[in-house]
Amino acid sequence: MTPETAASAGGQLVVWSARLMAGLWFTRVLLDVLSFRRILPGQKPAELALRRIRLVWTAGAIVCAVHLGLTFAVVHQWSQTRAMEETARQTAELLGVSVGWGVYANELFCLIWLADAAGWWITGDDPLRARPALLRLRDLGFASMMFFATAVFGPWFWRPVSAVALVFWLVLRWNFAASITLRQESPSVRHPPEDVD
Repeated sequence: MTPETAASAGGQLVVWSARLMAGLWFTRVLLDVLSFRRILPGQKPAELALRRIRLVWTAGAIVCAVHLGLTFAVVHQWSQTRAMEETARQTAELLGVSVGWGVYANELFCLIWLADAAGWWITGDDPLRARPALLRLRDLGFASMMFFATAVFGPWFWRPVSAVALVFWLVLRWNFAASITLRQESPSVRHPPEDVD
């Protein structure tokens, strides 16, 4: 984004929608960790906690779609070619490799997030909670997208911050997904046998 575009009202909407989207994603991660640390094996998190998480997740998906639309309208004038060229230029500046396919990754990311949120409203629960391997894959993909979006498109001082946040997130999320797996595999709570006379 050029400095002129960034200073415009539309440019500010692009920047703040990206920040809000990242904040909602991170809020989801924190709510997951906090709600699942309080439950016992074999129990589901409280319905209120699940509703909060679902609302935050859905808001994040909607803001992601709005951000994508704003970016295409304000920065790229609805041109996929311009978007790919600008992405390639910024990626080359940071990584030394000129690739523009990250635009397609962003579009796919947005579609997956919207579908995941919609699936939660349809099924009443996180569609991947019962599938820890897919949960980890989804979450790793989301964390990677947040990291690279911040590192490539964010200001220079966000690069070390996003690297530390990614490592922190990986540790939290991996432990969270492992705890779900253990809870699903643990036998149900057994009561001691009653004395029979």
